[in-house]
Amino acid sequence: KTHVTYIDGEYFEQVNKHIRVELGFIDYSKKKRKTAERLALQVFEKENVRLIDMKDLPLFRFQLVKLTSSRHLFILNIHHGVSDEVSINLFNRQLAQAYNDLCNKRKISLKRPKFQFNDIEQSRELWLADKNETISTQYWEKKLQPLKSIEYPFQKAQFPREVPYNVFDHYRLDEVMAERIHAFTKEHDISLFVFLSALTRILVAR
Repeated sequence: KTHVTYIDGEYFEQVNKHIRVELGFIDYSKKKRKTAERLALQVFEKENVRLIDMKDLPLFRFQLVKLTSSRHLFILNIHHGVSDEVSINLFNRQLAQAYNDLCNKRKISLKRPKFQFNDIEQSRELWLADKNETISTQYWEKKLQPLKSIEYPFQKAQFPREVPYNVFDHYRLDEVMAERIHAFTKEHDISLFVFLSALTRILVAR
């Protein structure tokens, strides 16, 4: 329900109360199996390179390709600005649950997620309103003041042509630690990005 709007020279995120989503449907079930699969792959490849304009709703598209009476190809093209690993996994689970309920002639039994993205945003706004960011910045400026600063090429704004290529800092985890992190993220159904973001906040808070 989210898209980007342009008001008075600035971009804003706009969340709509309701949107209408259409499911594209293509029927290849009357064609030979190999022909149907080849055509379906062409549909997938074409959809895979179609751009999604962030000012137009919705920021995702659905396609359903019928191969036979019992085989279908479901294609989801979604903008990364409104999705991540966790939300995609949640969508897949809920879609599978709804599909199984309908196939077994049951009432769709989806549970409402405990948290929405808006809940996180509101929590962040409250945190900022209490001047926590200023307090945190002042604390770390005092703590880190005795340390020698390291000048990185990406610490200041530069034009793209001025940024040298292959400028990265690397830190390689050993296999045991990497496996432990992978197991933790899988157990709690979170992405590596969410895990590292939380880890950074914990370190900063300490």
